[in-house]
Amino acid sequence: MFINYIWGGVLHKEMINSSIHHISENENVIIQLLQTIGVPRIEAISIVCLLNGEELTSQDIELKMGLRQSEVSVAMSSLYERGWIEQRSEKTTMDRGRPTKYYHLKVALQHIVQDHETQILERNREQIDIIDRLRELCRGDEMSGFNTSEPVSSYHDEDLKDQS
Repeated sequence: MFINYIWGGVLHKEMINSSIHHISENENVIIQLLQTIGVPRIEAISIVCLLNGEELTSQDIELKMGLRQSEVSVAMSSLYERGWIEQRSEKTTMDRGRPTKYYHLKVALQHIVQDHETQILERNREQIDIIDRLRELCRGDEMSGFNTSEPVSSYHDEDLKDQS
């Protein structure tokens, strides 16, 4: 079985264990679109895994989606810090060892998309502000006799002629 995902702006196709949960076409599209708007791959996969409202352990997600424990742990920490998931710990045995962490999505997918939309719009506003500032500077240069329509090399050529 293969999974398609986007990482670094490039579509990847990776063979995965056939015992892994089958990703529906809709889930695959959600993963790809989340990645396109900046959600890291493992986080996008984890979000999709939790979309049905089930409470899952890291190991459930690992087995279901064919991920490594360390990848899921990092993704869960990030999702928890953003306030998108809740986690609870439960000691499953009387033996020594760490308690098992259970995770569930506490916000709708729409909320996650809205958060990213807000970040993208803010980033775009900042870039537009920079462009506006550059335009102001260009206008000021035109008033001072600096011709922004000429190639930069012509200024250097004139400077060299003046020095000789």
